[in-house]
Amino acid sequence: MKNKALAIGILTVSLSTFTSWYPFLATILLLNNIAYVVIAFIISSIISITLSLIIYRYKKLVNLLNIVLAIILIITYALGISLNITYSWLVVLALLLTLAGYLGKAYSLLIRSSIRIPDPLKPKILERITTRSWLYGFIGCALFSFIASNMHVEAFIGLISIITSITLVVQTFLLKPYVIIEEQVKENVARGSLRLYIPLIVYASIVVFALNIYYPFLPVYVKEYIGLNIIGIGLFYASITVLSRVMFSIAQLIIAVKDPTIAFTARSLLAGLLLLTASTSENPWFTLILLTIVLSSTPLHTLAYSVFAKKMGIKLTMIAETIYTVIGIPAILFGYNLWLRNPILVIATPALVLLISVVFTGYLRRYKNIISEESSPGQA
Repeated sequence: MKNKALAIGILTVSLSTFTSWYPFLATILLLNNIAYVVIAFIISSIISITLSLIIYRYKKLVNLLNIVLAIILIITYALGISLNITYSWLVVLALLLTLAGYLGKAYSLLIRSSIRIPDPLKPKILERITTRSWLYGFIGCALFSFIASNMHVEAFIGLISIITSITLVVQTFLLKPYVIIEEQVKENVARGSLRLYIPLIVYASIVVFALNIYYPFLPVYVKEYIGLNIIGIGLFYASITVLSRVMFSIAQLIIAVKDPTIAFTARSLLAGLLLLTASTSENPWFTLILLTIVLSSTPLHTLAYSVFAKKMGIKLTMIAETIYTVIGIPAILFGYNLWLRNPILVIATPALVLLISVVFTGYLRRYKNIISEESSPGQA
């Protein structure tokens, strides 16, 4: 049973890493209009918020949600093929984007609530998947990109939809979460956390806003302006998963020796300066290298944020995550407006926003004492 659980975990990570970016590119390949990237992102954001709130309040529904999402995905794809309706394709792509994040959450919940896996094995299985996610993500990006390059877009979207649906169903029936064990989580909100909450939300919101200006457009950008094919784009994102693991170790060291605000500052400065340089570079390969480093630096932010989030409690953290998802909608609309003017602005503008965000890390240092008792940072 342990090997089966690990196998479905590997498939989950491999698939979700690939589908976190491919639907953006597939939207252009299939519908040939950058505006549809925006629409698919907005639909995905709305679905993501709904699923997150449902899981947060009703963990027992995760097995039912898996089955429902699998059915909806397949039915919507069938409608897209039979009727060739643009909006059906948009929903399919939006669902794939949503499931890129949902698959991991569902897997984690189902492992912890499974009646077929002994309790001592559960954390070991999750740790095995987490620590090697960079490897599974690399394999997933490379493998699925190679397959995509040898298939028509419509057929490959169908293949990915089928694999995703099977993953959802297998997660449910293999792990058998028929008896959900509700976790009794004791909220341990430190004094001063509410005062910390506002500056943390402001800083993280600025970073999220900057991220969503350029991230949804990057697959299209590297295809049209750097000249990568589907395999090249897949290897671009595959290399990011590997470099992110290296950056994760660096982030752990910085947080352990210094404090999380240093990691926040380093990430914002690094990403801001590299994006600014990339926007002025005339060498496409140099630009690609800079973009790779920028995306690989994400652990500096996520790991530092997780240290602060531990002090916020589950409820406040959930509210914060919802805020970030909502903020992504005006961010991509702003990015779309920049793209229409000049695609270079999609890279340059977030750089300036990230550099501005450094100012707010100073406010977070005032609350260093709140997180000082953390001896070691956790996985974001």
